[in-house]
Amino acid sequence: MSDLHAALTVLFFLVFIGIVVYVYSKGQKKQMEEAAQIPLRDDEPVDALNTTKTHEG
Repeated sequence: MSDLHAALTVLFFLVFIGIVVYVYSKGQKKQMEEAAQIPLRDDEPVDALNTTKTHEG
């Protein structure tokens, strides 16, 4: 059983290293910069916030 745990630990470590290499590769820089800006984007345009909605009922 301990051999299985050791093998899985090594496997997950290699997967982790692969993800780190992928994320920090030069080809991913533009995509990561765009993803970093997602929380800073406005959900609605400014004009949409100034309109009033009427309730008809």
